[in-house]
Amino acid sequence: MKTIFNWKEGHGEVSIYIGEEEWQEKGYASDALQLLLKYRFCELRLHRIYAIIFEYNEASIKFFEKMGLNLKEDIGKQDSGMVSFMMSWCMGC
Repeated sequence: MKTIFNWKEGHGEVSIYIGEEEWQEKGYASDALQLLLKYRFCELRLHRIYAIIFEYNEASIKFFEKMGLNLKEDIGKQDSGMVSFMMSWCMGC
Protein backbone atom coordinates (compact mmCIF):
# COMPACT_ATOMS: atom_id res chain seq x y z
CA MET A 1 0.00 0.00 0.00
CA LYS A 2 1.30 3.41 -0.96
CA THR A 3 0.06 6.64 0.58
CA ILE A 4 0.67 10.29 -0.28
CA PHE A 5 -0.52 13.24 1.81
CA ASN A 6 -1.16 16.89 1.02
CA TRP A 7 -1.54 18.40 4.48
CA LYS A 8 -2.20 21.93 3.20
CA GLU A 9 -5.17 20.86 1.07
CA GLY A 10 -6.33 18.16 3.50
CA HIS A 11 -6.31 15.24 1.10
CA GLY A 12 -4.34 12.12 0.36
CA GLU A 13 -3.85 9.51 -2.32
CA VAL A 14 -3.94 5.78 -1.82
CA SER A 15 -2.93 2.82 -3.93
CA ILE A 16 -2.98 -0.87 -3.14
CA TYR A 17 -1.03 -3.63 -4.82
CA ILE A 18 -1.10 -7.31 -3.94
CA GLY A 19 1.20 -8.96 -6.44
CA GLU A 20 1.08 -12.61 -5.51
CA GLU A 21 -2.09 -14.30 -6.78
CA GLU A 22 -2.23 -16.61 -3.77
CA TRP A 23 -2.85 -13.55 -1.55
CA GLN A 24 -5.41 -11.86 -3.81
CA GLU A 25 -9.19 -11.99 -3.22
CA LYS A 26 -8.84 -12.96 0.43
CA GLY A 27 -10.05 -9.64 1.84
CA TYR A 28 -6.64 -8.31 2.87
CA ALA A 29 -6.89 -5.22 0.66
CA SER A 30 -10.41 -4.47 1.90
CA ASP A 31 -9.36 -4.76 5.53
CA ALA A 32 -6.27 -2.62 5.00
CA LEU A 33 -8.17 0.08 3.10
CA GLN A 34 -10.96 0.23 5.70
CA LEU A 35 -8.40 0.79 8.46
CA LEU A 36 -6.50 3.32 6.39
CA LEU A 37 -9.63 5.31 5.50
CA LYS A 38 -10.79 5.41 9.10
CA TYR A 39 -7.35 6.52 10.27
CA ARG A 40 -7.03 9.19 7.59
CA PHE A 41 -10.50 10.65 8.09
CA CYS A 42 -10.85 10.27 11.86
CA GLU A 43 -7.32 10.68 13.20
CA LEU A 44 -5.54 12.74 10.54
CA ARG A 45 -8.70 14.72 9.71
CA LEU A 46 -8.13 14.62 5.97
CA HIS A 47 -11.07 15.74 3.85
CA ARG A 48 -10.56 13.69 0.70
CA ILE A 49 -8.93 10.46 -0.38
CA TYR A 50 -7.97 9.85 -4.02
CA ALA A 51 -7.11 6.71 -5.96
CA ILE A 52 -5.65 7.06 -9.46
CA ILE A 53 -6.18 3.87 -11.49
CA PHE A 54 -5.44 2.78 -15.04
CA GLU A 55 -8.75 2.59 -16.90
CA TYR A 56 -8.01 -0.95 -18.12
CA ASN A 57 -7.61 -2.20 -14.52
CA GLU A 58 -11.22 -3.28 -14.07
CA ALA A 59 -10.50 -5.23 -10.88
CA SER A 60 -9.10 -2.15 -9.13
CA ILE A 61 -11.95 0.04 -10.37
CA LYS A 62 -14.51 -2.44 -9.01
CA PHE A 63 -12.58 -2.72 -5.75
CA PHE A 64 -12.47 1.03 -5.08
CA GLU A 65 -16.13 1.40 -6.07
CA LYS A 66 -17.02 -1.42 -3.66
CA MET A 67 -15.07 0.38 -0.95
CA GLY A 68 -17.15 3.53 -1.44
CA LEU A 69 -14.95 5.71 -3.61
CA ASN A 70 -16.72 7.35 -6.55
CA LEU A 71 -15.47 8.35 -9.96
CA LYS A 72 -14.52 12.02 -9.84
CA GLU A 73 -16.18 13.42 -12.93
CA ASP A 74 -14.29 16.70 -13.07
CA ILE A 75 -11.01 14.79 -13.12
CA GLY A 76 -12.53 11.84 -14.96
CA LYS A 77 -10.63 10.09 -17.69
CA GLN A 78 -7.24 11.65 -18.22
CA ASP A 79 -5.13 11.61 -21.39
CA SER A 80 -2.79 9.13 -19.72
CA GLY A 81 -5.48 6.43 -19.77
CA MET A 82 -6.11 6.71 -16.06
CA VAL A 83 -9.27 7.42 -14.09
CA SER A 84 -9.54 9.13 -10.72
CA PHE A 85 -11.70 8.07 -7.81
CA MET A 86 -12.41 10.19 -4.77
CA MET A 87 -13.96 9.79 -1.36
CA SER A 88 -14.84 12.78 0.78
CA TRP A 89 -16.77 11.19 3.59
CA CYS A 90 -16.08 11.20 7.31
CA MET A 91 -17.03 7.58 8.06
CA GLY A 92 -18.93 8.55 11.23
CA CYS A 93 -15.95 9.87 13.19
